[in-house]
Formats: sequence, structure tokens, C-alpha cells
Amino acid sequence: MKIEKILLGTLTMTSLLLAGCGDGGGGDEDPATDDEQGAGKTILEGVWKKSCGINKGGTPSDPDVSFYDVITLTFSGNRFSSDIRNYSDADCSIPLAGASNPTAKGTFVLGGTITTTGGMQATEIDSHVTEYSGAPFQADEFGIVYVSGDTLYNGDDSGGADGTTPDLRPDTLDFERKFIRQ
Repeated sequence: MKIEKILLGTLTMTSLLLAGCGDGGGGDEDPATDDEQGAGKTILEGVWKKSCGINKGGTPSDPDVSFYDVITLTFSGNRFSSDIRNYSDADCSIPLAGASNPTAKGTFVLGGTITTTGGMQATEIDSHVTEYSGAPFQADEFGIVYVSGDTLYNGDDSGGADGTTPDLRPDTLDFERKFIRQ
């Protein structure tokens, strides 16, 4: 399993962990611009949480196993951090034995607008991970995000458009599991 899949959810976070169900939800409104958010802030500023849900991505030792996770993303200026807690049950009450519960830190840049295959206007996001579970790390991911009110949707990177290069940036959104601003 790619380390990027573990990290964000995905920007790299994201974009990240679960298969989406296509562009079937959300609204028609465009994400706020930097000017609407204030100097130095972005549409992502703050803490976002993805509630308990299944991660069908498997583990490095067993890619066919399913488990559950809760993901918290924090954005401040052009920096982000992620915290993933893994569980063995659908209520996210029993920690997954042996799980590392990874954390990540890095930087991101919001780019231009991209029209998804469903016709929605999302924003490009390029992420650079500099730390993984406390150790130096280097990874890049190229995704998309869409913010509607206090809800954040990431790109669906479950297919061929896995975000590993700019040419493989996802062009659909994952509406199955969303992040809620805290």
C-alpha cells in the first residue's frame, strides 16, 4: 500500500484513504477564496475530522484486510498535519492490534480550479509530506478538494488517477466519507 494512502486521506492527505462513490453530492457553490478567508488563510484553515469508517485499503502486511479509522486533519497557513487512529470494529472503540496510528506533517499549495467528471468546480491541492510518524519523510501527492460550508471532500484516488503525479490527479470527488470542520 502506498504511504500516501495512509497519510491523508487524504490530502495525501489526503485525497486519500477510501474509494468514493463518484460525483453525486455536494452543492453548486465554489470553495471560498483566500480573500474571503483573510490574509494567509485558505479554504482549509482549521481542524477537520473524518468520522469512523471502513478503510478497504488493507495494511502493508496484508493488503486484503479491512479495518476502520478516524482521521483528523489540521491546516494552518500552508502547513498541514494528519492523525490517523485505526480500529478493528465498526464503532471505532477497539484499537487495531499492532496499528501504528500514523501521523504526518507537511506543506501544501492550493492551485487552480478543476472541473470534475461530475461537473463540479474543485480546487487542485499539491501536498508535500516532510514527516511521517515523527521521522523525516519525503512524499508528494496531487489531489483535489471541495469545501461546502463545514464539509470537506477529497478527490477519489481509488482508480488509475491516484495522485502520484500531476497527470494522475483525481478528477472525481469522494462523497462517501467526508471531513467535518471542528
